[in-house]
Amino acid sequence: MRFGSSSTAPAPSGPQRPGVLSDPERKSHKLWESVTDTVAGACGYCAGAFDAANSLHHPKVHLIDDYHGHPSIRALLADGYQVLTF
Repeated sequence: MRFGSSSTAPAPSGPQRPGVLSDPERKSHKLWESVTDTVAGACGYCAGAFDAANSLHHPKVHLIDDYHGHPSIRALLADGYQVLTF
């Protein structure tokens, strides 16, 4: 499986992606740059579980850990977001 370059490494997990995409050598770097200002953060629990917390410092992605290490769904709903399930 390939992710954004000619590397044969497995695709990074969700919380690892910002650290990978912030590398200017990646093909997907320009895409990351175009959306980086809309990224609210990454799940603190998931970042820890996938050993990605350190890789989120360079792209300056905030770890969200409102509720037992996870983002608070209740707070998101209160802010007007909707939960979609499919």
